[in-house]
Amino acid sequence: MPSDKEASDMLNTPERCLQEISDAQRIIKQQEYLITKLKQELTQHLEEGEIKKNFSYGGIKASYQTRISYKFSEEVTSLQGQLEDRKLYEKKNDIAEKKTTKYWRVL
Repeated sequence: MPSDKEASDMLNTPERCLQEISDAQRIIKQQEYLITKLKQELTQHLEEGEIKKNFSYGGIKASYQTRISYKFSEEVTSLQGQLEDRKLYEKKNDIAEKKTTKYWRVL
């Protein structure tokens, strides 16, 4: 097992870490764009009746999903505002319990 010094020597430099993360994020963004475009094409095939809502090929399965969302009444919107006000009050007055999350944000 390597010592702490040997392990530290095997680390990438901070600059290389940032560059590698940036490069990987760029690739992910490109792939997400490609996936979005291909899903739009699948939707077009579905609308043209060429495939069904459940489609598979080569062991890969896809299913067309529908999600329902709601627009609520003014009364509910008002209650949500009151709830947000109460949350803010509890934060300012140290009533709410704090939970800390630590992570790296790389832009």
